[in-house]
Amino acid sequence: MVAITTTASDLVAYVNTLLDLSEKKPLDFAAEIKKQEFAPVIAAVLPQAEQLFELDAETAVEGAFSMLFDLIAHLAADKVAAEAKNFLAAVLSKVDDKAVLRLRIATNAFNKSAAFPEVRFDILVQVIEYANKSDNLELLANYFEDIEALLDIQALSAEKRRKLFLIIADVLEKKDAKSVKVLLFFEKYLNTFAGVTDAKQLEAGKAVAVRATKFVLANPITSFIARVDIVASPAVAALKNDAKNAKLFQLLEIVSSKTLADYTAFEKAAGSFFKDNGLSEEQCASNMRLFTLCALPTGFDEIPFATIAKSLGVPEDDTEKWVVKAITANLLTAKVDQLRRTVVVTRALQRSFGPAQWKEMDVKLQLYKANVGKLLELVRNARQAHEQK
Repeated sequence: MVAITTTASDLVAYVNTLLDLSEKKPLDFAAEIKKQEFAPVIAAVLPQAEQLFELDAETAVEGAFSMLFDLIAHLAADKVAAEAKNFLAAVLSKVDDKAVLRLRIATNAFNKSAAFPEVRFDILVQVIEYANKSDNLELLANYFEDIEALLDIQALSAEKRRKLFLIIADVLEKKDAKSVKVLLFFEKYLNTFAGVTDAKQLEAGKAVAVRATKFVLANPITSFIARVDIVASPAVAALKNDAKNAKLFQLLEIVSSKTLADYTAFEKAAGSFFKDNGLSEEQCASNMRLFTLCALPTGFDEIPFATIAKSLGVPEDDTEKWVVKAITANLLTAKVDQLRRTVVVTRALQRSFGPAQWKEMDVKLQLYKANVGKLLELVRNARQAHEQK
């Protein structure tokens, strides 16, 4: 491992060479470095940041900033945060043709800051904001996939976790408002309110609770396939007592676990609700019909078109169309018999998994157990008959 004094000396020599300072006014901190006083070195190099970024030798420039951050990490603990802030201010000062290089340098600083959780958090937030501002968000895709592994999330305060998750949700939403990744970070945000009962604290999460609820209502199939269920979140549940947003929560409950009949009754009494919240009545009704299909019994029983049409409130001739829609949406696996006008559902997405679903699973397991028992008995009898010959 390279001694930090060597790193400091190399940095000074590197900057002198890169900026051709040898014939002008070269940096010289040999005495300070010998005493392991790195603050003067940092103070002298940081103002040279923009001159370094003007160079074409990106690898060399990246190396210089890497060494500079190594020096910052070796300062007294109470000095690291302030100097790291100055470092980021210099590196991310503008969006230009060196934006990707600036991002690489900042993410390298993030990787080097594991020993300083608060600094690491601040760097990540600024990296995300800069990547969004410079239209380089795709470079952070891997960060978003496993954000908990990058940071010791539980060691952060609830407020900081909320800030991080909301920043990520916001930048992803600007990129693709319908991306399920947006909802996943809304969900992470809302999970920070688990166990919270104080109304004032829950009020802090209301804005995101409303946004997440509207996302689910506009994209329920995407949401449920991703197994996102926000109904039980205290911050979302608090909406039912909020005069302005109570109907949003009511519709969320219907879409999450109730029936087409419940939805129809809600729609009739909705007034301007759908228009006010940017939702489509037609699309919501369509989604509820698809979810109604998910409630059909699975197995090997044939279900007549007429039975399905009645549950959907559509003409019998439209049954196949709706079943195909559900299959295409990956909500069902089913076989349609056009001649017999029946459907056999072998798999259906469950919007929620509560007591009713556990009971259904128990019935299926008991049936499976009985069938296996009969099969084993048949094998034993056949074996005995063979041995008696």
